[in-house]
Amino acid sequence: MGYKGVSGNHQINLKIMNLFFDCDINCVIYFKKKKRKIMQLKWSYLMTKFIAYLYDEYGDEWIYFEAFFDDTGNPYGKIHNTSETLDLKNKELKKTDFDSIVVDNFKITCELFLKSTPDCPQYFTITKEHLLNNFIREISNLYGTDWKYFNTFFEDSGEVAYGAIENTYYLRKKNKLTASSLKDRRFNINRKKWEEELSQKPEIFYVLKFTDSDFIKIGHTYREIEYRLYNYIFPNSSNEKKIYLNKNIDFEKSFIVNTNLTKEKIDDKLVQSLESTIKKEFKEYRFENEKYGKSSEILDNECLPKIIEFLKSKKQKLKYLDDYSGFKNGNEMKEYNLKEGIKNNVLSFYTKKNKPIVYLKNND
Repeated sequence: MGYKGVSGNHQINLKIMNLFFDCDINCVIYFKKKKRKIMQLKWSYLMTKFIAYLYDEYGDEWIYFEAFFDDTGNPYGKIHNTSETLDLKNKELKKTDFDSIVVDNFKITCELFLKSTPDCPQYFTITKEHLLNNFIREISNLYGTDWKYFNTFFEDSGEVAYGAIENTYYLRKKNKLTASSLKDRRFNINRKKWEEELSQKPEIFYVLKFTDSDFIKIGHTYREIEYRLYNYIFPNSSNEKKIYLNKNIDFEKSFIVNTNLTKEKIDDKLVQSLESTIKKEFKEYRFENEKYGKSSEILDNECLPKIIEFLKSKKQKLKYLDDYSGFKNGNEMKEYNLKEGIKNNVLSFYTKKNKPIVYLKNND
């Protein structure tokens, strides 16, 4: 899987596997005086503290860095020293950041449409810096309010750079673009790609068994189960705390089922999700009391063997979380993640709609 845009023809080849907090990354840092430095660090450090280290240690002397997986040598990403990067100094990096930051001298092709001649677009090839600071003013001086919008593409790859930029009152008033608006546009383009990819991802159904508890939790996700486990291992909302605080997931009795039902087909109601099927089949086992209320996703413990029997009768393969994660239980996973660095990230980087991932042991 690759992404283009951050450095022209350079592609970021992401591992089509789980990323581990303890995964070794080799970083090559390039400096202005034609020097370079090679560092080996953990993937967790790259994503949480490395940008701050570069600015604290080297200021503006570093030009860019490239990150590679130590075990395969495959590139993970490349980030340049820009004002956009500086804004990330005290934030956690996302995968999209490696494709959202574009260097100032990178070439952008602009396809300009005028109201007077809508069928005859004009083309300009300029740098990203020129697009940011001068292009709006120049075309406004040339065409006034006659220019309607322009499309933007990376010159080398032909891929969409920042989408279509329209001639609005706000833009005419400012007479220039902002670095943050361009970065947001890149992020949204990447998000759209991700959403399109997500629609084709299959449902992962899961069952969580808690030690010393009378209920189990069922659910589903279209991403890795690590993204969902966070809610139960680090409950944050008042409702999550009420149900899951001090609850320990028994990974030896909890499992996932990888289905072939895509999100797109489920959303379009062409097929029924496995989660919906289980909810209907076992609705009489809903676990109800004053503390937990009434939820179709919280079921009485006694139905667990019946769910397993039902899934096996449907030829579904169960993958238990101890084999999948390398941990025996949720407390062990929590302790590992706190030790490896997630403690500093839990509240500072995330919102309710943007939960972090919890990381697995690398058992390979």
